[in-house]
Amino acid sequence: MTHKALTSRLLVAMTALVGASASAQVSYTNAGSTVSEDFTGANFAQFTSNTFVTWQDNSTVTNWYASGTSRPATNNFKYAYGSGAFDANMLYGYKFDASGNVNGPAGSLGMRPSGNGAPLSLGWALTNDTGATITSFDIAYQAFVARGGSVPGTPLSFDYKVGGGFIDAGYIAVATASTVLNAGGAIGNTVAGNPAGDLQSLSATSLALNWAEGETLWLRWTAGTAGNDSIGFDNISFSAVAIPEPSTYAALLGLGALGLAVTARRSRS
Repeated sequence: MTHKALTSRLLVAMTALVGASASAQVSYTNAGSTVSEDFTGANFAQFTSNTFVTWQDNSTVTNWYASGTSRPATNNFKYAYGSGAFDANMLYGYKFDASGNVNGPAGSLGMRPSGNGAPLSLGWALTNDTGATITSFDIAYQAFVARGGSVPGTPLSFDYKVGGGFIDAGYIAVATASTVLNAGGAIGNTVAGNPAGDLQSLSATSLALNWAEGETLWLRWTAGTAGNDSIGFDNISFSAVAIPEPSTYAALLGLGALGLAVTARRSRS
């Protein structure tokens, strides 16, 4: 093999590696299709309960990002199952799903803010790889109290934005996909892993946006500070609608013109 050919192959390999490492989002490839997240991957299966790790964006849980100044600098993410396992100002990988199932792999994502602390946020990143501009999307998920705290009622808000970084401004709040968990005055679950009584199904449809090919869409869940319940979310479903490309419009117009011509010819006949 010549030096030139070897160099060319090395460049191709390096480009592929860089592309793989830079791929930090879910690839949304087919407009109208549904992508989902149920947290049943190796992130949860490989760790035992009460294991602490340091959160790393797009690594601790693939395609997921976090923010919150009140978190400790290290050991700020915890895999938890069991009463008393929930520390304040922590991100969580619950070792049970939204229905309380513990048979592996079962998981859900969440957080516990402090009643006096700053909000904690977790976000899902998706890239538009459809070849068209996305103009609206639908979102649905389930939220629950993993273990009730001393102050009942913790807001879990949902918002979204296109472009920029996860912690940048520009998010659009969605009221129908946000909730106050455990707001009825009861403390909530005292034993973790059985959240069915507090389970809430939330959704929003036809949310408007201008999501161009190659751009990142950020979906963000934020736990507020009105209470200090340990809360979670699971079973996320996302689908989107794209506008036709100009070539598609031209084809549709061409078919329409052809149809009118055929109709006119038949009328003359």
